[in-house]
Amino acid sequence: MDASGGSVKPRQKEKGKRKKISRRRVNSTVMCLPNTEQISLENLRLEYSEVNNNRRHYSNLRFAGLSVFFAVLGGIASVAFGIVDVKGAPFNITIAARIAGLIFTWVFFSFEILCDLNVRYFGRVARILEYQLGYCQFRGRRFRFPRAYCFTWGMYIILLGFWLYLIGSFLWTRT
Repeated sequence: MDASGGSVKPRQKEKGKRKKISRRRVNSTVMCLPNTEQISLENLRLEYSEVNNNRRHYSNLRFAGLSVFFAVLGGIASVAFGIVDVKGAPFNITIAARIAGLIFTWVFFSFEILCDLNVRYFGRVARILEYQLGYCQFRGRRFRFPRAYCFTWGMYIILLGFWLYLIGSFLWTRT
């Protein structure tokens, strides 16, 4: 029963009428936002707050991952350059450490890209919500080159090249 005393009919599915949605529309940022006519200002503010919390979370996660990366890199580099010697290894541990350095650098670089994509996504959603709320925290900002990801991505790319060079030079001198 509804508030007026009448009975509420269950929603019936429309047979044969399936709305086709293009792939571009599904991937669009606007697709996940509700219709502005059906949503209150309070809900928009809550959504905006959550979007900013998610953006902050992924931004902090990037730098926490960077500190973990340097800790792992320090351990791998100490073995790869012979600072720490592993006794009784059945194979050459130096080449294994260099390959591990390459793999860990690739994994953390992928993690960095994923976090950056999430930060950018939530930034776009925040800009859309700002238009609806009349705010201008993000849409009023113009980013100038270079942005933070340019430096971290550059560092990872240089380290990937460095590990590939070390592996290649090791294999080249062995033949």
